[in-house]
Amino acid sequence: MNKKKLFILAGPLDNQNAGVYRVTSELINGLHAMHNCPFEVTLIRDKSDGQFPKFITKVIPTFKKIPGFQSFRLFFMVPLYCWLKKADIVFEPAHFGPFNLPSRIKRVTFIHDLTPIILPDFHTFNGSVLQKLFLPRILKKTDLIICNSENTKHDLHKVYPFTKKKVEAIYLGISEFFKHTSERDAQIKFDINKPYFLSVNTIEPRKNIETLLKAFHLYKAETESDNKLVLVGGKGWKNEDIYKAIENHNFKSDIILTGFVTNEELIQLYSHCKSFIYPSQYEGFGLPVLEAAFCNAPVIVANNSSLKEIAPHNELVFDTMSADDLSTKMKLIETKEFVQNQEELRTMYNWKAFTAKFSDNLISLSKTHN
Repeated sequence: MNKKKLFILAGPLDNQNAGVYRVTSELINGLHAMHNCPFEVTLIRDKSDGQFPKFITKVIPTFKKIPGFQSFRLFFMVPLYCWLKKADIVFEPAHFGPFNLPSRIKRVTFIHDLTPIILPDFHTFNGSVLQKLFLPRILKKTDLIICNSENTKHDLHKVYPFTKKKVEAIYLGISEFFKHTSERDAQIKFDINKPYFLSVNTIEPRKNIETLLKAFHLYKAETESDNKLVLVGGKGWKNEDIYKAIENHNFKSDIILTGFVTNEELIQLYSHCKSFIYPSQYEGFGLPVLEAAFCNAPVIVANNSSLKEIAPHNELVFDTMSADDLSTKMKLIETKEFVQNQEELRTMYNWKAFTAKFSDNLISLSKTHN
């Protein structure tokens, strides 16, 4: 039997560096590692690096300096190539497409979250408007929608009821290199010489860092502890108030901003923190929560979206906007030990299982008739 032709719009490998990149990279690596991949895979990329020799790589460059070229590429060049090469399935991992395909080609779209729709204040005006304009059309034409949590699936059903029969939730995996380490070079590099709470976020409003700063103030004032707060992450947008709150914080000297860190440094910081805190107001999944848990860090998370779904310990879930409640959870860490069940975590969240479920869904889809 001839293998179905699966085309993956793999641009995130070349132009992303966060969650979308991770999902795209791990999925393609998983398919590439299969002893007998059930698909003939073509990757449509911005550039080629020879990373996946078993697959066909088609480079359709993105010339960002040419006005309108990216739209022309997205709406015309990519669909034309898929049509000419007789694709059976086209998968878009970045949730904006695929566009303008003939009905015989099955469309698969990955939805990471619906924040541009349900929380537009956390996005640029243009980004939110584009999503509101295009996403309903994309989802109506999509044959299969894959999302990363039951919460995202619920959001899709609520906002777009017509998606109810074509959404499949598949938990993401956590890369195997996230595991506890005894190495402490990162602590030396960033001059972390006391016990510390850790948070990994882009510095922007949705991540709810101001509530964390208020909670840290309460915790320090009530306990007189010498614990520090380490904030890892690059600068996002609308972050002026956050940096002002850090600058004016009563315990500013105990707050450490690292900026970007390598994976090796991140693993070390996860492994030796007193607790990892993720205060975000909304997440489609929340990879850092499980990365920290895989490194044996007790995890305190906000009670919202997918975070309450994947939280390893219910006792450490706090009321999202309550600095008092978060401070209480921080103090709870001092009095009680929280141990992660590593075997259970790695069974639930691994990329091999994700890739297998993804493949099974596409095989089932390819057997259906238009």
